[in-house]
Amino acid sequence: IGHCPSMHGAIFSRVYDVVKNEMLKQATPLMRFVDIWTLTIQMPEFCLGGHQSPFSTIWTWQVFLSGICPRTKGVGEMPVASPASGKIARFVGPRCRSQDVAKYCQAWPKLPWTKVGFHYQWECALSTLCHLEATGVKPAKLAKAANHGKSKAVLVKPTSPPINIEPGESPVHISFPLASVTRPPSTWGSAWRERAGTLSAKLLIVTVVAAIAAAVKMIEWRCNEKKCCEDCLPEDEQPLANQKRESQDASTRTLALSSSQPQTQAIGVTPTVPDAEADIIPVAKNKLPSDRFAFGLARCIASSHVVAGHLYAKSAIVGFPAFGWGFTWVPWFFMLSGFILFSAEMKRPTHESSFEYVLRRSVNIYPLYAFGLILALIIAKTQGEAPGMATLLLQAWLLQAWVPQVTEHTLNMQCWFLCCLLLYWVFFKVVAKIVADADLVSVIGTIVGICILPWLLVFVPLFKGIDMYWYHEHAFGDTSDPLDLLVVFLKFNPLAYAHIFILGMCLARLRTLMVQSDACVQILMEIMAPLGYVGLFLIFCFPAAQPPAAKLSARLSVLLPFQSMVLLGLAGLPGFQPKVAKWASHFNFLESYSYAVYVNQFICWHVWPEHRVGISFFVFLASCAVIAVHLVQKPAEALIKKTKNNKWVLLSLPLSMSLVLPALGYFVPTQEPMSNIPDYVKLESEMYDLRLPLKVDGSTDGSVVINPSVLMRGSDELMIVARQHRRSHQREPVDCMWEGKYASCVDEVWHSRIVMSAMAITYTDWNKWLGKGSPPLFPLLQPWRGLSTKNGTQSWRHLCNRDKYLPKNRTLLRLIVNGPEDPKVIRSPDKPGTWDIAFSSYAPRSQASCDPEKSVQQMYMATGVEVLNPDATADGKHMNCGEVDQTEKNWIPFEYQHSRYFVYSIMPHVVMRVLKNGTCQDKLMSTYMPLSKLQEDYPGLAISGSAQAVFVNDTGATPNMPHPHYLALFHIKNAKNSSYVHFAYRFNPDPPFHILHVSAQLPLRAAQPDEQGSAPFAFASGLTIGGEVGDQRVMISYGAGDRESRALVLPLAKLDSYFDPKHPEPRAALQPEQDAGGAAPAPAPEVKQNRTAWSRIMRGAALLGLGALVGPLLLLLVTSHRNSRRRELAN
Repeated sequence: IGHCPSMHGAIFSRVYDVVKNEMLKQATPLMRFVDIWTLTIQMPEFCLGGHQSPFSTIWTWQVFLSGICPRTKGVGEMPVASPASGKIARFVGPRCRSQDVAKYCQAWPKLPWTKVGFHYQWECALSTLCHLEATGVKPAKLAKAANHGKSKAVLVKPTSPPINIEPGESPVHISFPLASVTRPPSTWGSAWRERAGTLSAKLLIVTVVAAIAAAVKMIEWRCNEKKCCEDCLPEDEQPLANQKRESQDASTRTLALSSSQPQTQAIGVTPTVPDAEADIIPVAKNKLPSDRFAFGLARCIASSHVVAGHLYAKSAIVGFPAFGWGFTWVPWFFMLSGFILFSAEMKRPTHESSFEYVLRRSVNIYPLYAFGLILALIIAKTQGEAPGMATLLLQAWLLQAWVPQVTEHTLNMQCWFLCCLLLYWVFFKVVAKIVADADLVSVIGTIVGICILPWLLVFVPLFKGIDMYWYHEHAFGDTSDPLDLLVVFLKFNPLAYAHIFILGMCLARLRTLMVQSDACVQILMEIMAPLGYVGLFLIFCFPAAQPPAAKLSARLSVLLPFQSMVLLGLAGLPGFQPKVAKWASHFNFLESYSYAVYVNQFICWHVWPEHRVGISFFVFLASCAVIAVHLVQKPAEALIKKTKNNKWVLLSLPLSMSLVLPALGYFVPTQEPMSNIPDYVKLESEMYDLRLPLKVDGSTDGSVVINPSVLMRGSDELMIVARQHRRSHQREPVDCMWEGKYASCVDEVWHSRIVMSAMAITYTDWNKWLGKGSPPLFPLLQPWRGLSTKNGTQSWRHLCNRDKYLPKNRTLLRLIVNGPEDPKVIRSPDKPGTWDIAFSSYAPRSQASCDPEKSVQQMYMATGVEVLNPDATADGKHMNCGEVDQTEKNWIPFEYQHSRYFVYSIMPHVVMRVLKNGTCQDKLMSTYMPLSKLQEDYPGLAISGSAQAVFVNDTGATPNMPHPHYLALFHIKNAKNSSYVHFAYRFNPDPPFHILHVSAQLPLRAAQPDEQGSAPFAFASGLTIGGEVGDQRVMISYGAGDRESRALVLPLAKLDSYFDPKHPEPRAALQPEQDAGGAAPAPAPEVKQNRTAWSRIMRGAALLGLGALVGPLLLLLVTSHRNSRRRELAN
């Protein structure tokens, strides 16, 4: 089995072990076993479709044939093999190396084999032979010949004699468990879920909250029955109180909004209306049942579906694809609001200005909205995701939907719909007059036109030849280009939904124009709501019935016909109520709580002790909604109605929130998503592990700064280039297809971008930081906005995705990375004072075909970057030095004789020169026997480079290497659990840059990542040396668990001790000292708790308590609703 550099998985090592053990059993003195895996593991070659390259094949055959020269007669006429006269191996041929094959065989597999002459890439490689020759040409002449294209050499003349170290004396020892010394909790939310995530705890929480909700409802019910407290009653249940209010001032009466008017809200807050003005005009005793809309159950179903859709997108609920369509009900609530408001206005017109009308309606939404904002802000602060001051002020005044840059970064983001309602209320009076004067033909024409309007999102791209799913380029939270702004506008701006609100008004007008006595009309009304629900059910459950571009068109909304049928079918006609509506009217009490369910959904989910939810969560959410309505919304309404000049009270609410929210944001501490590793840890004498307090200017989305690359310029300036990272998860059944078949998409989105800055740090600053743990003031990092493609014409976004389809459950897993990753900074050899930044990234779509199954990371480089001017344009050039169909990353950049060089791989040690345009020269390779032995013993380990290399010439501080040399880092990854160990190593200062020394394992502090089941890890990303010769310090910067940036700081002489073969085992270095500034020892392994008899008793008690409360609670709600109806009819 030949070795390929991509063979890092455990499967390869197991296959190798089996083959090796079986072949050794067959070995005899006449039949030898050649371990090709071990032979080719030292060669810097990639495979060609699983085959060896000609370079690798010829070298293997030399072993088989015991030499390349013919046999001659020796002493005693015995045949012996004479050695080659030359000492340098030369491979001659245009397609010897795998990189040459990739260059010459570019037509494969784009063209059919009949045109290119071969089926596979390895056939193309063999179409021109490669020759191996032994030569005695001097290295200088050989290098000159190679530069003229006369030969392919792997050796150039060094500028100084090479440094030779006996490699067998320093074997490489690894210990993966030592790198995982910390298992920290994440934020308050994850710590809470870790401790309360048992079934018993969840049932107990539901029981307690349901008991509180039942007690609140019981108190109100008792007040209603005994008439003990007039103020605790809603006004539609207080006919006497309503008559007293008739004598009040007209303006005060108009602004006093009863709890019977909340149907003006998008998600429904209170009981129904056309009798919504009961506080002004008493309800007639002979009111027909059909005058009351039966929307309570429909509101409850719609709001619950919206909640299920949000949870489905976060993979927090069972994977039923119909849940993913919950977003389509938000436009239905706009239609419902327009319908109810117009019906109430036509029955009892109000004489008030638009300003007074908006204030009156705001009473129903703002108290609960404000209460939810306060809770959401406190939760966001505990998770490090609190928005900025400007966003909080916009939310206080319900303006967040008008500013696309902040719409997707707000608290309780689902409340954007309230911004829409404010606009619609402002113009309601004017539009209502126009609709009221419209005749039947005009109303029907308007309805048809509005239903056709959303289809423009489908037809316009078709006519323009644009991809119908163009909006997929937008990643949630991104607003960096016009496409993002357009998508956010269409998804959330109030102007995008005005036609739906007007449609609701037109439907209310159509209802009054229909002939009520017509038998056909009545039959149609009987079946309209069921048919509407059946149509929606088919669309939600059967992919073939989905409309095109549904994610955007259904939101705006192409489902209007079916949703209009549901609305009209439940509303009925004046004097006629369909049977379905009569049955549904028994559940009208639910409409008082649907708005509270919608507002509190994410608040309840964040405090729920488990990420994934079930039925118990919805019981918990409903109970919290009951408590919020009766303890927040209704008392606030009653208080406002009692207040004189309540117009100014209503205006003071958003003004008060403008003060309260920033104050909470300032005083409530922010818990950033960091590990629990102390900020300052003293590991050994003069060795410190420090947290780098890196933050990005203006970042409030909960992202973290990881994998920093640092570089000292002079003795007092530190350059910092790092990666800003955030992950999000979304499950989406809409607009998801794979090879023409509908699927369910699971998107893992990595929000990544490079940030940079520079800071002055003096010797005094270092002493304070290392001696007292007091870090210097770090500047805010700035996003690298100047990184671009195509000569500065496009930003570095819209990258190729990595897709994987699972046919068993028709699921498409998509990894979406929307920016560059893991930068490494070195001085630019072309322009003094600027920097070169190498980074890994998926290819921009403008530069690649983006085969979703073959998209891989590649290495890119931008030259002449100005760190203090991140807006300056710098093009990212693809370094076309490796394999385009294999992942390329973790190259080590360094500067040599004013040229850029990169360590391409560690084992074998391959170095190449990279030009400014991204092209590469021949690779220089060498091997290091201890690493070869390590790779042979552990074939499943992946050895990769880390950080950048720095030149060291301080012989007094490096007694174990008293010569100039390069210092670099590498890491070894265990593919089984993605854990890392890190080492420093030294390589020769001249070509071929062979490895000289490998250190003992470095004591980097690992942290637990957010992903469940992942091993704690650290990832070294930067290396720099500062100070004067004889007193130089080394800083190794790294990311801990994708949570935070840290640095290991130690004197160069201390690091040199790690290269001593007698250095103690790394275990001692990894354990902090007991008096090291608050550092704590490694925690004990977590012990999984076993179920005990007490836990079973608790679970049983919680189940009994839940059953004993939920049933009476539902009965209580129904009884209270019936009593309210009786009092209405009696009055």
